[in-house]
Amino acid sequence: MPDRTIFTATKEELTNEPLARRRWLAARNEPLSRREWPDAIARSIFGFEGTILCPNKWVWPLPEVDKILGDPRWFSYYFEETDGHPRRTPRLLERVRLIDLYYRIEKPAIARHFALGPIETSPMSPPDRTPSDRSVGTLWPPDLNSRK
Repeated sequence: MPDRTIFTATKEELTNEPLARRRWLAARNEPLSRREWPDAIARSIFGFEGTILCPNKWVWPLPEVDKILGDPRWFSYYFEETDGHPRRTPRLLERVRLIDLYYRIEKPAIARHFALGPIETSPMSPPDRTPSDRSVGTLWPPDLNSRK
């Protein structure tokens, strides 16, 4: 099978309430404990043999998963519910992006239910650009409107 190229979720996809609820339901029903989630996410991302792109087709910088997810208790808080809905809205979207990316890599058929656009491209469409700064926490490109 040729290398896959997948896109990370956009801010709109991460904050859209119906999509966030679908993602929350999928993750909540995954047979993983809160302590297993960080390992499953890291294995998925670092074991992925394709290319992960930002929605603007820049290569996504590989994160320090443990640093972003922090204490595994966060998953317990994330999975809390009130009347069948998430009890809390996550403040750190990068955490939710990692959960979303886990599904895009491991279970794309499920991930399509909480995506607004394509989650993969064909292997024949290489990335447009590669950033020079791949450090964690750096948002690049800093201003997409200034690029031509």
